[in-house]
Amino acid sequence: MISVAVVVSERCQASGVMATLDLLIGANYCHGHFMNKDYEVFETTLIGLDSQHKAYNGYLIGPLVPIETIQRPDVLIIPGIIEAVNTKRRIAEMLEKYEAWFEILREWQKQGTLIASSCSGSLLIAAADLAKGRDLTCHWIMKDTAASLYPNENFDTDKMLLDHGTLISSGGSGAINQMVLFIIERMKGRELAVFTAKMMLIDLEHKEQSSFALFQPNKRHGDTAVMNLQKWLEEHYKGSVLVGDLAEQCNMSERQLSRRFKKATGETPSTYIQRLRLEHVKHSLENSHSPANAIIWDAGYEDLSSFRRLFKRSTGMTMNKYRQRFGLGEVRG
Repeated sequence: MISVAVVVSERCQASGVMATLDLLIGANYCHGHFMNKDYEVFETTLIGLDSQHKAYNGYLIGPLVPIETIQRPDVLIIPGIIEAVNTKRRIAEMLEKYEAWFEILREWQKQGTLIASSCSGSLLIAAADLAKGRDLTCHWIMKDTAASLYPNENFDTDKMLLDHGTLISSGGSGAINQMVLFIIERMKGRELAVFTAKMMLIDLEHKEQSSFALFQPNKRHGDTAVMNLQKWLEEHYKGSVLVGDLAEQCNMSERQLSRRFKKATGETPSTYIQRLRLEHVKHSLENSHSPANAIIWDAGYEDLSSFRRLFKRSTGMTMNKYRQRFGLGEVRG
């Protein structure tokens, strides 16, 4: 039997914990019922700092056992340990509570435990120094927080799942479904993963997380001049916008503007405009039946093929695929 330990923390993502348990129970059933083998494949244990913890949806999860009382598991799964939208300070305080675990986790990893995280659970991997230079992913909304807490780690939030052999990380929320199916395939083969996916009505494909991301520009930087410029750009991004004109508007040199804008928002003026236009196109694909080329022109682009390449690079899919996935349904043009 394959032993799986699942981390449960105060203010954890309850759906991530329950999805993990449900999928592993489903795999056990599929292994016995559809593959005519034994029904006991995965054995799960919930571990935590206390006997029970309250998830951020308000429900208690337990009973939990201390990490020190269990044998090294074959697999350790770390669902989201705290809301991805929480403050940097609150997340750091949560992670500090697990310092006594770090040496145990490193020893488990050294002895061959497959360690897998989802959403904010990847921050526990970073805190325990388990990544060792390997890329991690987490929910796209907490990329800046993660990078600020662990500047030596690389968080690639475009990816839904990153596999480094004995270390796996996945994006936010529903991404844990694909991660657990991936683990089932790794541990017991493709056939069982396919049966489980069909039984639970879950897509096996690891899509890009970038297609779900929303552009949320930083407006808490305190730079009034940059803030005013951001407001202006949000109203005029469709037109011809030159950085030189923006600099003149702010009574700065182009170099000074670019440096100041980047420091405040994390984006250059050019990439900021580009991202505003991308959001306009995504919104139009989601909420209208307008032809794709007309949407591109309306966003302020004239080079259609260049924009289509940019769109695919940014979202991980073509405009047609994006519309099929997030649009109104009927497609015209």
